[in-house]
Parts: sequence; structure tokens; C-alpha cells
Amino acid sequence: MMEEQDLQNVIDKINKAKTAFLKLITANDVGATGAHQAGFHLPKNAWKLFFDSPGTKGYNKDKYVTIKWEGNLKTESRAIYYGKGTRNEYRLTRFGQHFPYLKENNINDVLVIIRNFDDTYEGFIIHKKYIQLFLNKSGFTENNFNTIFFNDERHLEDIKHEIHDEIKQKKSQQLILFPDEDENKEDNENSIDEIRKKTFNPKANILNLLGDELIKSPVMAIYELVKNAYDADAMTVNVNFNNIDKDGIAFISIEDDGIGMTSEIIENVWLEPGSDFRKPINKSSNTRIIIKSPIYKRVPMGEKGIGRFAVHKLGAEITLITRPLLITKDNDGNVISTLLADYEIKLSINWNSFNQSRHLSDIPITWKIKKDPETFRFKKKSGTYIELKKLKEIWTKGMAKELKAHTISMLSPRLEKNCFTINLSFDNQWLQDAPSIKELLEESPYKITASIDKYFNMKFHYIFSLKNNSQIGENTINNNKHYDINIKSALRPYLRASYEKQGFDDTIQ
Repeated sequence: MMEEQDLQNVIDKINKAKTAFLKLITANDVGATGAHQAGFHLPKNAWKLFFDSPGTKGYNKDKYVTIKWEGNLKTESRAIYYGKGTRNEYRLTRFGQHFPYLKENNINDVLVIIRNFDDTYEGFIIHKKYIQLFLNKSGFTENNFNTIFFNDERHLEDIKHEIHDEIKQKKSQQLILFPDEDENKEDNENSIDEIRKKTFNPKANILNLLGDELIKSPVMAIYELVKNAYDADAMTVNVNFNNIDKDGIAFISIEDDGIGMTSEIIENVWLEPGSDFRKPINKSSNTRIIIKSPIYKRVPMGEKGIGRFAVHKLGAEITLITRPLLITKDNDGNVISTLLADYEIKLSINWNSFNQSRHLSDIPITWKIKKDPETFRFKKKSGTYIELKKLKEIWTKGMAKELKAHTISMLSPRLEKNCFTINLSFDNQWLQDAPSIKELLEESPYKITASIDKYFNMKFHYIFSLKNNSQIGENTINNNKHYDINIKSALRPYLRASYEKQGFDDTIQ
């Protein structure tokens, strides 16, 4: 948080900014009231800070922005307009558990968000004890809070927090802050053309269609849910198939001991298909940003957010129970502390309601935030439990073995620290004769070990041996100069050829 000597720097940035916004932080912003998820509430006119047009009632819209804060802290935050149901508000969310300025001690501090002329964003927090000094130095008053400012590089225009219609102020040069859409029409007033406008309004059945396209089979659906558990820093995931060969009463449960999900993640990630929560897009380079898991620094295995489609690929009824672990990090992303949340979330969905006769916007999803520890499923730890009933496909022994093979492929037999354990349980002994990882390794005819040091020197060790047929013989490669090479030197000719093919200068080293 800034000190007194930093105030002038913030004032200078406001004066040079394309757009600036000042807000007195409230208990509602930091989630102290319990009414909403934590995240800065924005007045209606603040849409111009992030969007090209205001939100439309009945629809949600969002935008991800990189905000640079003090101390080289950056957040991939989300500006969102909630227009569905009874909500009609803007918020700035997605700061992460380590973000230091969304705490109860920040209430009555001043939030400053700046949008520069190159459309980069900066954020500052002015401590409450420096607010009066800030007002004196800048010439602002408390009436300027919840206010958005526009700077045309010569004038600073003040738009009050309740105004979100077109505003035109006459100066030596007229400045139009909210252009009228009618001004973009053709000049020909006598045109007989007709223009109509409508947003996409998908039928509820689209979720089932997407699930069928993105998830090939029930086996892959379970596999995606197991990967979700891995991404959530679980050490163990238990997949239980109950009465699986008895049509009508079969059900599947998946339970992990990962970090769970908060109500905000349920709302803004799990219930938003296509969310790039773990692999957001870098707006400047248009590439994915890999966000590793907070505790074990795992690279996410889940792709495209399709794991949530798996639940309606598998069964018509789902019950989800989760208790989150609240994590605080420092500016480098290291975990400072963890706290088990004092609540548990229970969500139930009947996918039969999502049919072609209704639209997605007509089917609200509700969940309960339970506060009585005696009713919790996760009493002493965080985690997520998913129960799937009214299964859509009949499982077979072949499918069980296929799932076993997929889950084995996720695990490295060499890693013991922070290992991930997958327990598959079929109550009809379908996997009784399935080999263990240790047995598979012992029977494997090919064993290859490659180690690379910090100078990119590789040592290669290879053994071929058929355990069940020793007559074929064995073959070993070890300490062979043909294979023990420097990876960097070996790749250089191929990289050079690739760069030259792309048209790069031949001076590239």
C-alpha cells in the first residue's frame, strides 16, 4: 500500500490517464457482509472503464484485464456485468487469494483504477489515513468517489455516478463521451432498409450437445473429473461405482481431498462453460497463461474447461458438495497461510430440465451455503464430492479396464513426493485381475532412463528384456557417446532451419 510520498505519482497518473476511477472501498466489496462474493462493486457508469457499450439487462458480459499494482504485483482480473435474474450490477473480480487489498482492513480505503491511452491498466490503494491529504493535493472532493473521469489530453471531465446516458459537454471542442448508436447509421434518412438486432439465445439442450461432442465416452468423462481433482491439488481421489451393472439403481461418486471451490468459483467458473480459469489468455500475446496449482505447483491437466461437461455426459442427476481451502499468497505466488472455510456448498442439478423447449437463461441454478458444521460432509478438511445418478449409459467390464488404463497413464511411478493417488472401486470385482503399476513396470520389455543436467548434457540408459521369453535375449545401451549428447547443441541446427524457413534473419544465434 502506498505511502504519503507516493500520492503525487498517483495524481500525475490520473491526470495523464485515458480514464480514471475512484472508489471508497466498502464492506460489500471485501465480502464482509456475506451478501455477495468479494470483488469491487462498480457504479453503472463505470462500464466505459472496461467495455465499449453498457451491459444489457437479461445478459451477463465480461472482460479480462491485466492490472498492474504496487510492488510489481499483477492480476488477471475480470470486469463483469451481471444482468441475469434480479441482478443488475458491475463488479471487478478475480484477484486471487493472495491479493492484499480485498481485506476487511481495506474498508474505507480508496481504490484507484487507471486506464492508460495504450489501454493498459494500473491500480492503486490509498490508505484511509492519507485520503484527506490526497484530496488536498489533487483538488478532488469526496463527491468524486464512485466517479469515472475521461481525459482528452487537455480536459478532465467529471461524470457523476448515476449517469449512464449520453453526455455531451460543450467546450472549445465538443467531447462526446457516450456516442449515440444512431450517429453510426447511414446519412441517408430516406433509406428503406430495415435493421434488426438480437443476441444469441441458446436452448438449454446445448449443454448436452456440447458434452456429447467434447467428451467422447463415459470413460473419458470420468477421466476429465479425475484430472479436475489433480488440478485442485488433491492427494487422493476416490471413484466409486455402485451397483454399476444394475440398470436403474447404479450411481457413481467422485470424491477428492483438494482445495475445493468457493461460491465465486462455482458461479464464475464451474457454471460458465468455456471459462479459462486455469489457462487465461494473455491479451497482448494472445497465448495461454499457465496458472499452476497453488500448493503443489502442478501444471493443469484439464483442457478447455470441459471437465464440467462430464457430469451431464454421465448422469441426469448430479449432487456436488464442496468445502474450500482459503489460501493466502505473497506477491511471488508462494502460499503464506491456509484456512479451512467455515462453510460448505451443496449444489444439485437435474439435467432433464435442460431440454429443447427452454432456453439456458430460463433455468436458474441454485446452491446452498451451509453454515452448520454438524451437517458438513467435509468436517476436518477441504475437498469436493460429486454424485451422479440416473446414468445415461450402461457400463461394461471393458469400459472399467479402459478407465483403469487411462488413470494409470496419469501417474508417474518415479514420483513419490506430492504424489497423486487414484482409487477406482467397482463393487462387482471387474478390476480384480487388473495389473498394478508395479506389475506393469516389471513386465515392460523396454525401460528407458534419460537424465539432463543444468548444462543440457543428457545421459541415456536403455534396457530391452522380455520377462516371459528370455530366449530372445537382451539389449542394453549405457555410456554410449552416440546417445549421450548435449541437447542444446543437437537441437540448434533444427531450430536454425525452422527459423530460416519462417523468414527470420540468418544472424539469429
